[in-house]
Amino acid sequence: MQIENIPQAIRQCAQVAGLLWQKGWAERNGGNMVLRIGESDVLQLSLEPSGCVFPCGCSVPLLAGQYFYCKASGHRMRDLASSPLSYGCIICISDDGMQYQVLGSGDLKPTSEITAHLLIHNQLVAENSPNKATLHSHPTTLVALSHIDSLCKDAELTRILHGMIPEARLFVPRGINIIPYFEPGSVELAEQTLQAIKGCDIVLWRKHGVLSTGPDMMEAFDNIDIMEKSAEIYWRYRTLI
Repeated sequence: MQIENIPQAIRQCAQVAGLLWQKGWAERNGGNMVLRIGESDVLQLSLEPSGCVFPCGCSVPLLAGQYFYCKASGHRMRDLASSPLSYGCIICISDDGMQYQVLGSGDLKPTSEITAHLLIHNQLVAENSPNKATLHSHPTTLVALSHIDSLCKDAELTRILHGMIPEARLFVPRGINIIPYFEPGSVELAEQTLQAIKGCDIVLWRKHGVLSTGPDMMEAFDNIDIMEKSAEIYWRYRTLI
């Protein structure tokens, strides 16, 4: 399918995927994205259920019947940037909120961290939040700072980053919550992320990466971009004193 015939929300996902690659935040198949889309987007793509059904890994009853565009497991952001339907897939959540079905050919599966994403989307719906996008990436400086124990206590990292540039406090007012390292794709990571995302704009997974939410994928990216810039300024500042 020609890129111009793909729904705008998915084309924006492709644009963000390219930005992540250019910034070096999505090495190899690193990072993932999940976007809640409408039935009209699915109809535009003329996709049928593949018959491939998988467990969500959690209960997400508020997402029953909802559709999501996801980066496909094992594939690269840089490839998704040029061909979002070849390296991303669309899923539909079952009526009981316990399984999802892949639409299209069924050759692709969503990111291995789909459980964390779905738990957060279920919470967003419960809160009547306008946010429909969740984005995970590996911003270099934020991950580096997560190795420093003293910065990971209480709200210390948010305090520091809010003080580096005014945009950090203006556009990411609730700052960053930090959770310990858990195995990528694990239920523990998903559950800890769900708790941490309440009351903040970004969750920092120690020694791994970040997860951000937004009304669309570009705004989820912007949150990370601003805080990574603030982290870079802090890093350079520390080298000068």
